[in-house]
Amino acid sequence: MVMKDALSLNVIKKKYKKLIVITGAIIIISNLPPFSSIFHLVFDGSRPYRYSNADGSFTFQEIWLRDYNNMMRVYLQKRKHFTLRDKKVYRLFSKNPLAFWRWRAYFIDKRYDLPYKNWDEIERLRDKKPLGRKFVDF
Repeated sequence: MVMKDALSLNVIKKKYKKLIVITGAIIIISNLPPFSSIFHLVFDGSRPYRYSNADGSFTFQEIWLRDYNNMMRVYLQKRKHFTLRDKKVYRLFSKNPLAFWRWRAYFIDKRYDLPYKNWDEIERLRDKKPLGRKFVDF
């Protein structure tokens, strides 16, 4: 009986070890450049990256050929028109620790270096003042 328990314990340990190795491999592979794009398309779809300043007078949405670098270029050109408290740009997309296929991006992608601000907070401020559509994507 003791021998049988030890054997079943060994089988369970091997299964857990195999599960851990497979899970680790999936996480590592999903963060490698060719596969991370595929995971991003499959799980995130075409959900765009969006940015705004504090009061929503500047908004930018990444689409094809309009990326983070383009957003920063436009923002730096236009920021002289903003009030002093609106000179900071925020990302409107949060980090999700369960989205393991983005873990690499959280550490190396410049998008995630920007501070996060909830769009609802910005929208409340935005409703209080009239906006020119010059610098607003959405």
